Amino acid sequence: MTMTTPLTSLGFSNAETITINTGTNRTTTLTIGAGMTVGDLINAVNNNTSEATASGAGVTVGTASGADARALLSPDGRLVLESVGTQPITLSSSNAGAALTNMGFGLNDRTKPAGELNVTRSNIAAQFSELRRQIDQLAKDSGFNGVNLLNADTLQAMFNERQTSSLTITGVRFSVNEDLAIGDQMNNFQTDRDINVAMADLSQAMARLRSQSSAFGSNLALVQIRQKFTQEMANTLKTGADNLVLADMNEEGANMLALQTRQQLSTQALSLANQADQSVLSLFG
Repeated sequence: MTMTTPLTSLGFSNAETITINTGTNRTTTLTIGAGMTVGDLINAVNNNTSEATASGAGVTVGTASGADARALLSPDGRLVLESVGTQPITLSSSNAGAALTNMGFGLNDRTKPAGELNVTRSNIAAQFSELRRQIDQLAKDSGFNGVNLLNADTLQAMFNERQTSSLTITGVRFSVNEDLAIGDQMNNFQTDRDINVAMADLSQAMARLRSQSSAFGSNLALVQIRQKFTQEMANTLKTGADNLVLADMNEEGANMLALQTRQQLSTQALSLANQADQSVLSLFG
């Protein structure tokens, strides 16, 4: 077989079905349409969801959830179907003939037992659940002075003493399950599907966190700019006030010495003038 081998050449007819099941609500059913190929069947299995469509066929496959299985074509042209979880995999068809046998699936090859539990995945699933709990606790403990912006509180920053200039920062509530929509692990992450669902939840949560981080960052920048402006203005006013009341000790010491020198010179001048007057009077004595 090749990817382009028509399913009708293997014995299937239009409107017949091929079903892969890996447990309750884990079924992928492909309704065969005109021109469908082995590649369409492989795509339907690997899409692994009830909303997937076979390539180019426009046929909806799956039930509530697709089968936890994957399909591929081996180098020697054999179709390989395998479960990616711990559930047994079963292949069936509405075709009562030898179509499945023609695909390489005899009666004994259409059901395989459940696989073994993957301990590593189970451990990772437990860590995932614990991290969800820790994130919730971290958000609850992020308050300061009675305000927690991660618990939908509101913070108003005042920028002047008259409270006529301010910035209102609106918080958000970031609970893991409700607000960030990060669901708990499913099936101990034993299937790739369960891991992919968790990764999709995390990607959406990261996008929302980045958006909110940008908003908080913008508010922080505004507060820092006003803080710097206020601090520089306070420094300028303090320097001006200091210039009015503080004295340079060296300069004032020199001024005092000059005044003392002037005082001494004035005293000596008055003394000399007094002595001169007495000398003149003594001539008329």
